[in-house]
Amino acid sequence: MVGRRRTFGAFQGHALLLLAALALSCGDSPAAPEPASLAVTPSSVTLTSIGETAAFSASITDQHGAAFAGQVEWRTSQPAVFTVTTGGVVKAVGNGSGTLTASFQGLTATASVTVADAGLDDRKALTALYEATDGPNWAKNEGWLTDAPLGDWYGVHTDERGRVVRLSLNENDLTGEIPPELGNFNLASLQQLSLGHNSLTGGIPPELGNLANLQELWLWDNDLTGEIPAELGNLANLLSLWLNDNDLTGEIPAELGNLGNLQSMWWYNNAGLCAPGTRQFIDFAAGLDVTRGPFCHEADAAVLRALYELAGGSSWRASNGWLQPGPLSDWYGVETDSVAGRVVALDLNRNGLSGVGVLPASLSSLKVLRELRVDGNGDLGGRLPLVMTALELRTLRYDGTNLCAPAEPSFRDWLQSISSHTGSGIECPPPTDRDVLEVLYHSTGGPNWNAKDNWLTAAPLEDWHGVRADDQGRVTHINLGENDLTGEVPPQLGNLASLKWLSLHWNDLTGKIPAELGNLANL
Repeated sequence: MVGRRRTFGAFQGHALLLLAALALSCGDSPAAPEPASLAVTPSSVTLTSIGETAAFSASITDQHGAAFAGQVEWRTSQPAVFTVTTGGVVKAVGNGSGTLTASFQGLTATASVTVADAGLDDRKALTALYEATDGPNWAKNEGWLTDAPLGDWYGVHTDERGRVVRLSLNENDLTGEIPPELGNFNLASLQQLSLGHNSLTGGIPPELGNLANLQELWLWDNDLTGEIPAELGNLANLLSLWLNDNDLTGEIPAELGNLGNLQSMWWYNNAGLCAPGTRQFIDFAAGLDVTRGPFCHEADAAVLRALYELAGGSSWRASNGWLQPGPLSDWYGVETDSVAGRVVALDLNRNGLSGVGVLPASLSSLKVLRELRVDGNGDLGGRLPLVMTALELRTLRYDGTNLCAPAEPSFRDWLQSISSHTGSGIECPPPTDRDVLEVLYHSTGGPNWNAKDNWLTAAPLEDWHGVRADDQGRVTHINLGENDLTGEVPPQLGNLASLKWLSLHWNDLTGKIPAELGNLANL
């Protein structure tokens, strides 16, 4: 019995094996593993310095959710921003962002990579400056354009993060133009930009207004031209602005009057650059610790002061505000523009002006004057200055006075060009030599000449400094060289028919040589 049971048990085991084999052959066996999904870890990375690396991993799973072994392929969408190795290690090479992609047998997965190296923008900005201003020929350029930290570059100072906070290249033989990249690349930490006493040309880039943390902007003693960009009014943290000794022109933008932290501003020795003579800007400048430079209304104020003194201003019916500091709009009868505070209209009709020949030739320097009224002043006489033809007047009224109009054709043509003109109807006789010399004195800053002995006195003309006359008292020589003459040469000199010698060398005269000098046949 025992032997039979063992035989039956063996047979039973073989039967089970056979059934299992049959089951496998009928399709019930598990499928071979295949890759079904791909994932990348981490999903995003931000690198904050060039050269920084980060490792990514890829996981593959099969259709049963089990890990699947295999080598993925890595690639970058922005090789200029980051590179990637075959092992999934990315390296920052430039600022920007891109996509990292892993792929395996038709499966893909992605991650985002961002590179934000603020110091790279600083390096780019400095490189642009070097290239634009002939860096190879600077007096000192140690370290520039090397891989050394920016703080090791000559004149560059950085903070603990390596950001540029000061750039000091004074007296370093910089030439060329200031590149806009200094502002475009956003030197966000820059506090001082000092490029004084070089040979920089061109304009001041408006992009410098992007330097939000700038406290000192020193561009003094260069050859900069053009107008100051209004964008500098965005430099809310600016403490000092030095623009002196350049060739800048125009008016300082009113926007600079909003710089609440500004302490000092220098703009002297430029090619006509001036500060607005408006109340707002005058008050702003008065609140600064240091200001050095002219105001746009100062030249006009000098002309009005001369008129006041010559035309009996102390006896005028109304002279409120005259000769007082501050905006000219506070002076009676004076209207100014809203940009520079310069005189656009002067209305002194029926105001008690008196004197003969008291209208100064310097009236012609009121460059934006459009309306002049001195009508109704019966005690006012003399010649209208011939140089007034430089004015683009729309209104001129001197009826009710004894003022006469010069007979020169150029002056008549000018009068006809004025849309609203009412005159006295008096034509001037030919000017005497004394009349001409008086015009020369007033036109060229006579009160400030180095030597002016006997000028405007009743003494014979030959006793006036620098003047010689013949037996008939006609002027033959004028020698006023090196005498601090300013302003323009008056065309009335063309009436000195006996003049043989005219010397005005080494002065500060401006403008054109008058065509009327061609009338001096004996010169």
